[in-house]
Amino acid sequence: MVENPIEVNEELIEEWPIKVAKFGQKLTASEIHYYIEFQEYPNTSETGFASVYNVSGWDEEEARKAFSMTNIQYSYGGSGTTRTVKNCDFFPGIKVSKEERKCLSVKMCEFASKKLEVDHTSVDFTSSLFKNLFDANEKFQERATLCIFAKAHEYKCGYVDQKGIRCNGTPTLGEFTQVIGSTSSKKKFIGCTKWQSGEKNHRYLTIPSNIDLELLEDMFNGHSYHPNGIDFEKDELDVVDECYIVRPNSTRSDECPFLHKAGNRIIKGIINKKTDSCPVKFYHIIPENLKDCPFIVTVSVGKHNHPPPPPRKTPYNVKNQLQKIIDNEHILDLTARKFLTGSMIQSYLNGRAISDLHPSLNNQSKINYYIEKTRRSQYPFGQNILGVVHEFMKHEKSEDPYIRSIRFLDSGQYIVLCATKQQLKALSELTYFEIDMAFKRIHGITNEWEVAAYLPHVQKTLTFVRIFTNVETANAYQNLFEDLFNCIERDTGETFSFYHIHGKGLGCIIADQHKGQALGLGQYLSSKYPHLAPVEHLQYIYKLCQVHYKRNIDKNRQLSREIRNAMYLIPSLNTQEEVLEVLNKIESCEEPGTAAWVNDKRTPWVLSGVSYAFTKMDHIIWNQTPNNTNVGESAHANVNHDGRNLSLLAGIARGRDFDKRQWESTDVYEKYNVPDSYRNKSELTRLIQAEQRVEKRRKGKQPLLSSNTRKKQKSNFRNKENVIEIIDSDENLRLEEQRKMKDLEQDMLIIQKQKNDELEREIILLEKRKRF
Repeated sequence: MVENPIEVNEELIEEWPIKVAKFGQKLTASEIHYYIEFQEYPNTSETGFASVYNVSGWDEEEARKAFSMTNIQYSYGGSGTTRTVKNCDFFPGIKVSKEERKCLSVKMCEFASKKLEVDHTSVDFTSSLFKNLFDANEKFQERATLCIFAKAHEYKCGYVDQKGIRCNGTPTLGEFTQVIGSTSSKKKFIGCTKWQSGEKNHRYLTIPSNIDLELLEDMFNGHSYHPNGIDFEKDELDVVDECYIVRPNSTRSDECPFLHKAGNRIIKGIINKKTDSCPVKFYHIIPENLKDCPFIVTVSVGKHNHPPPPPRKTPYNVKNQLQKIIDNEHILDLTARKFLTGSMIQSYLNGRAISDLHPSLNNQSKINYYIEKTRRSQYPFGQNILGVVHEFMKHEKSEDPYIRSIRFLDSGQYIVLCATKQQLKALSELTYFEIDMAFKRIHGITNEWEVAAYLPHVQKTLTFVRIFTNVETANAYQNLFEDLFNCIERDTGETFSFYHIHGKGLGCIIADQHKGQALGLGQYLSSKYPHLAPVEHLQYIYKLCQVHYKRNIDKNRQLSREIRNAMYLIPSLNTQEEVLEVLNKIESCEEPGTAAWVNDKRTPWVLSGVSYAFTKMDHIIWNQTPNNTNVGESAHANVNHDGRNLSLLAGIARGRDFDKRQWESTDVYEKYNVPDSYRNKSELTRLIQAEQRVEKRRKGKQPLLSSNTRKKQKSNFRNKENVIEIIDSDENLRLEEQRKMKDLEQDMLIIQKQKNDELEREIILLEKRKRF
């Protein structure tokens, strides 16, 4: 019987009224149909069926790929051949290549239903056969109970005896009595047949509530489990569940995903190739010159003696479009979820599901496969330090590489410096910058060290250098600073200037109190300018963040408020005598932890980093530079929006893209005076906003304290055993603390006024010096 083609997602162009077409001496087709879309399940006939594809307008190479026989859903192979035919009967005078292959049938479960023993010459997935197959696979009885029974056998007992021998006991159904208060109940569990009192780590599995306990008990009493199938004649067993699993012959899996109950056995089915070979042969005919003869032919001869395989191959044209979209994504940290929710694929799908492009894409692992394949082709050495080295070597000779240097230390430690020439040139012109370590952006033990500063003339916080390292010792930081300043000098061709050495250039570095970072900087400077010791260099250039300073004081809640207020006061004192007096007062109070705190702050580079009175830095530079690393923290937060917990290579790539956007925005602002935001980000506005935030926090502290006190009082009154008496002395103490705080604030205002007067005098003297 002649089969008609199924018009599903295809366009039938024309049926020629030809009874027999000849494609060779022994190859003929009684039916010919023309198409413009590739047929994944080409119709076949015992007298031959020719699917002729019109590829007019296609690029020749693309047409060969899109209409290749590799795109059919049937597995094919065997001892077929590909040969050149100088004169094909169907294409007179045209030289063609003819490929011959045979269908390799399908694989099915050993418990396959007899309904699958069907022949076919065409495929229609809307037919009742396929509906019954899908429904049957959803109707396995007692699946949950079968699974828990199989799990008990698959899960090996964890007990190991004193000789190191693992327990080989089999699972058994046990029971224990659970007592809650005055109520007792019996509970079933799955244990081990070799368990003895006092032995731990034997198999113990709880039984979910959706399990049929009677059926499970029946299985343990009268059934056996066979994870690798059994050798038997199917007709001799009472098979309860017939399987409808069909796989392409090329599938690698040999296990059925469903459990089967046959007689008194619970069996994990085996996927086997169908024993009878399929008689269908495919002939693929392609003219050598598709421009002169734009037709490709597939001739199918025979009748398939098996059900059709599921559509698991993605057509070339669909795969090609997805590949183009993947190539335009950030491939380093791309996942199937990110890809499917991205704007590019959503625009391409235009409201459809991705499986609407082709059913094979319902398997999300395919998307992951395409992504990983692309990632491996672009970054063959992975995304850790080896991948970074490969990228460094690949772009080392380019005009402006982003990865500037890689230094390897002992035991797998490394320092990777990243910046453009524009960033380093701008860095060489700064009078101050902030340094800080970020811990959230890179996955694992590697952290990101940033150099950042706020530039008033562009009203923007910019990052100048990103350094990635997995070590934080003083010697490592010495190497880090050496790499940084050497790289700047190579780019600019000039010696990097430090204000305390050259009278110009960098005068201040603001940082937190990381000891290794500070000493590493001092060691680098001393190695280059040995007339000063490392600590002396720090006293001239290093300034500590007062936010970190005060935050560490806040952690010492065990200290009295008076002592903490004295600690807060140190950065604002103008003379060394005042600072030393306060330190002595804190040390002599004998409160726990104060002696260690004072000893730490008396360290010369620490004291000069927090105290205006002890610093050797130029006082104008000290007063004109920030006293915190908020700019650095802001830089961390900004780049974190582009991704966190990234691989090392992905973090570098994301940082490069972020820096490129930021610096291009700065260039546009300087050239056209168009800012990157409507917000007013001037220095005055930033100062006002900072003061407003401080005021908000100050106002928010009192209600919060009062609220907590009320909650505590209510909680204590509810519990009669813990009733406390609230007396007037508590209120008096609170008022006294408020009075002290006001006095301290008044003192600080006076000190600030004195500092402002001093600054004004210095500015006047500086202006007079310039005039002279």
